[in-house]
Amino acid sequence: MSLSETTTTAPSGSWTFLANVTWPVTALSPSGPQAVTARTSASKSTCRKRRNGPDFTRSDPGWHLHPFVTTRWPSRRFGRDLRTTLAGQNLTVAQSVPQPSEGIQVAITLAPGDPAPEFELPDQDGNVHRSSEYRGRTVVLYFYPRDDTPGCTAQACSFRDAHDEIAAEGAVVLGISSDDAHSHRNFRDNHALPFPLLVDEDAQVANAYGAWGEKVFYGRRFLGLTRSTFVIGPDGSLLKVWKRARPKEHGPAVLRALRSLK
Repeated sequence: MSLSETTTTAPSGSWTFLANVTWPVTALSPSGPQAVTARTSASKSTCRKRRNGPDFTRSDPGWHLHPFVTTRWPSRRFGRDLRTTLAGQNLTVAQSVPQPSEGIQVAITLAPGDPAPEFELPDQDGNVHRSSEYRGRTVVLYFYPRDDTPGCTAQACSFRDAHDEIAAEGAVVLGISSDDAHSHRNFRDNHALPFPLLVDEDAQVANAYGAWGEKVFYGRRFLGLTRSTFVIGPDGSLLKVWKRARPKEHGPAVLRALRSLK
């Protein structure tokens, strides 16, 4: 299929759109980190959703020619080699999405009995959480790729719904992703999450826990934050590790594990 490009000038810079294609599609912006994404169907999750990221479509004079198109900042989870596919054609993002940190190692593997890596991170309200402050308590530390995406929303809501029972077992839930504090606040407020969301923008803590590694998106391999959960015991050692999780069922699964550890 032949693709043609149309370039127009908007207040935020030059934008290139793909014409003569069948919607819905995924298009790209070559002049900045914004990815122009076709909206498909609504999420099936029962949790409340919000529009992902800032909407720049009306800053483009030709926005009305591209129905159902919105723009958003690409997630750090897509890594440096973000690519997508349109009608069998491979399209590469014009500008690379920066890695969360240079020199990150991705071969770290933790197991029950290992000492939990230390962390010191702010939450959505700017309060700093230090691992040393949780000595003597059981901590459920879960890493997730991105706020307000379907899987991460389902997982957060599963922790929300099981939160009272998890707390009754003497455990504290902490969520971690590379989203910023503003995104975390919206995510918490939109879904009434009763636990803190920590900001790990450079992915240093995720890397220390082995939660930063290779992922696959549309057949392309790249580095990103992987869905991982760690139960840290009162003495600071790991009691339970999940390197994969079913988002909707994860809260109850963690609760069962906490009860079995007694």
